[in-house]
Amino acid sequence: MNHDKNLFSERLLEAIRNSYQTQSEIARKVKIHKGTLSMYCLGKRKPSPRTLIALCVILDCSPEWLRDGKGSPDDKFSFSRVQSPPVRKLEAHRIGELVEIKFIVPQKDFRAFFLEAERDGCIA
Repeated sequence: MNHDKNLFSERLLEAIRNSYQTQSEIARKVKIHKGTLSMYCLGKRKPSPRTLIALCVILDCSPEWLRDGKGSPDDKFSFSRVQSPPVRKLEAHRIGELVEIKFIVPQKDFRAFFLEAERDGCIA
């Protein structure tokens, strides 16, 4: 097992414990299978950049800490470092106790946003 993955899984488990949420609740909110989240927790898989960001939003931790161990578990997730793309349309849907918000942006602007976020270390 890759030592780096094992450290990621330890940080993920710590963030889950600190969130006072179950793995099932987190998996549902991130829109992944509970088994996939379990694989992350066991260090057998690593999330995609998009899933990592979703986990950080739900667990209220920074991608740098969760992914690489840089910073502190108390560092919070923030979009403030990255200029967001222009929003063409905004949709909000209630899903039980959650509200799903979709920001519709032109694909070319999203690619630029994604590359800038990647460059600034917000995503791997």
